[in-house]
Amino acid sequence: AAETTFGIGLGKPQNWFAGVTYVNAAEGITHPFESNSNANFVPASRFSVGGFYIPKHDSFTNYLNRMVYRVGARWEHTGLEVKSQAVKDFGITFGIGLPMNVLSKINIGVEIGQMGTIDAGLIKENYTNIMLGFSLSDVWFIKRKYDYRRIMRNTLFFLMLSFGLGAIAQGDKSSCPGNLSIFAE
Repeated sequence: AAETTFGIGLGKPQNWFAGVTYVNAAEGITHPFESNSNANFVPASRFSVGGFYIPKHDSFTNYLNRMVYRVGARWEHTGLEVKSQAVKDFGITFGIGLPMNVLSKINIGVEIGQMGTIDAGLIKENYTNIMLGFSLSDVWFIKRKYDYRRIMRNTLFFLMLSFGLGAIAQGDKSSCPGNLSIFAE
């Protein structure tokens, strides 16, 4: 099914953001796996609003200032009609992002919502979802200007080589490191 999305947001990088999104599925499910005379599939839509706030992303003295605080809400027509009653969904979300180091975070969220209706003898459901996520984007994925591991490896090799050649020059075969003892023969 074709889906159209409109959204707009405004914010200040690494400080705050607020946005709204509207999603519309032009047609419902046209060929369901099972048929039911009490259920119809109709066009679905969702309206969402939300945002985040980071008091001070580069604070070294206050951990709470580096946390990401999130809030959002959504209203959804699910695209399902049961006994000619539209099944609607509404949810409010709250969340925080706990900084682990420079860029990585542990994200914790809670969604409280309500789906359905009691009209025509149907069921209205109250629900709570708890979400846990990990954002592992750190310096491992940033190309370094200097490859410190290679520099250290070459420096250690140079030190071992210097030590081994120094021991050979003094005639001490026992202090030659590893494979460098072949030079002492």
